[in-house]
Amino acid sequence: MSGLQEPKSGRKIAVAILGTLVLGAIGSGVWDRIGGPLFDLLTRLVIGGLDLITRSYKDSIYREAAYGFQETSSSFIHQQFLGMLPILYFFLILRHPWLKEKMPRNGNSRVKDFMKSSRGFYFISVVTVVVFITCFVSMTRLTYVRAVVTYAQTTIQRLAPHIDDQEEEDLLARFRSVRNAEDYYSLYDDIQGRLKAFKLEDYGSKPL
Repeated sequence: MSGLQEPKSGRKIAVAILGTLVLGAIGSGVWDRIGGPLFDLLTRLVIGGLDLITRSYKDSIYREAAYGFQETSSSFIHQQFLGMLPILYFFLILRHPWLKEKMPRNGNSRVKDFMKSSRGFYFISVVTVVVFITCFVSMTRLTYVRAVVTYAQTTIQRLAPHIDDQEEEDLLARFRSVRNAEDYYSLYDDIQGRLKAFKLEDYGSKPL
């Protein structure tokens, strides 16, 4: 019986692997056709809406992109980790049995009572929504900054065989000198004109 079960289990594994590959291929095609454009639309809506509120949000995005690829995310995570360590040890001290014995014991805890109440539920819900929105905005900002850096650098490199070294350095210098959205729009229009002049395809998308 074990000999008969081994081929069946082998076929099941093969079918599972094949199904995973097929679903992955379908998922990739769906993302390329629907997911990618939808995420791009959401990114534009979020950044455009925030720009209407702050009037300088786009400037900060293009100013950050001008610095090129950086380890901003990893540095932020490292800083958060360093900031959380003292807080973690502080809570360890508060939870120590010796300190609990020395501290007066109260029958009720206001914090626990608040967290268990309806007001505590609504408070946590609001905080959760704020965290989700903040994370989504940060993700869309980072995604667009990386897209701007990639587009500018790769397009200038594609233009390099058709222009002299001085023009290439000038384009890179202009990109590094971007400090607001208008600076980037001017550079983008210049790049677009050169792409059309040399009949090169544009692989990017219009700036926000």
